Amino acid sequence: MKRGRWRHGDLCAAASGNSVSRVTARLQVQRTLLDALGVRRYDGAVMMVRTQILLNSELHNRVRARAAGLGVSLAEYIRRLVDRDLAESPRQVDRAVVFDLGRSRGTDIASEKDRMIGEATQAAKRRA
Repeated sequence: MKRGRWRHGDLCAAASGNSVSRVTARLQVQRTLLDALGVRRYDGAVMMVRTQILLNSELHNRVRARAAGLGVSLAEYIRRLVDRDLAESPRQVDRAVVFDLGRSRGTDIASEKDRMIGEATQAAKRRA
């Protein structure tokens, strides 16, 4: 009987009657294939935290149907949605939206700025 820590390959070997090295090699091939296909796997290296959410019945049914259509669990579907949402880079704001907000009425601020500043200064002095 083995003493100490049991590994996944040891348990599979004990259950199937195969040697540990044979099962370990098979597990490694499976993991390599899953990685190549981009399939997520949770093998102890990823710590999961249980989270509870509330959905109304209609939304729950739609989410379950979408997950089933994708061939994944409801939890995996929601994890993918959260991953995708958090992976998106913050949207860049188009700075051009601040221009052309008002009507310029044909004024050219660049050529008349000194006059405009003078008028604004005079108006401020009259108010004071």
